[in-house]
Amino acid sequence: MKFKTQKILCLCLILFKILVLSFGNVTVLAANNQETNAVLVQAANVVAAKDLNGHWAEKQIMGWMEKGFIKGYSDNTFKPNNTITRAEFLTIVNNVFGYKDKAQISFTDVKTSDWYYDEIAKAIAAGYIKGYADGTINRKMR
Repeated sequence: MKFKTQKILCLCLILFKILVLSFGNVTVLAANNQETNAVLVQAANVVAAKDLNGHWAEKQIMGWMEKGFIKGYSDNTFKPNNTITRAEFLTIVNNVFGYKDKAQISFTDVKTSDWYYDEIAKAIAAGYIKGYADGTINRKMR
């Protein structure tokens, strides 16, 4: 069990390093239960990211958008020079590995209305993240 956890952690760290070196901020496509809708949303986001044209990471970002790992903002931008947040990173990991199961969570600093609530629940269920002893997890999640 310890080896499996270490392996997952190593894979996550490698993915994080690639993300940091590849580009800045990422908003990620949240899991969608209807495959057809997910494909339509992905296609719309690939076309809609108006601030990617000519960016040095445009090809990689577009590829990840096509795969459904990430998406842009609702204003049809991607903001590729922004810094990635912890919540966005968790969402990417969940999407890349296909994590869908959710754990029951009750962190004092995460509301059910937060966009990343379900993503944290998936990360906890997958076992690659946990909260702090004081009952929090958020600490600069956004």
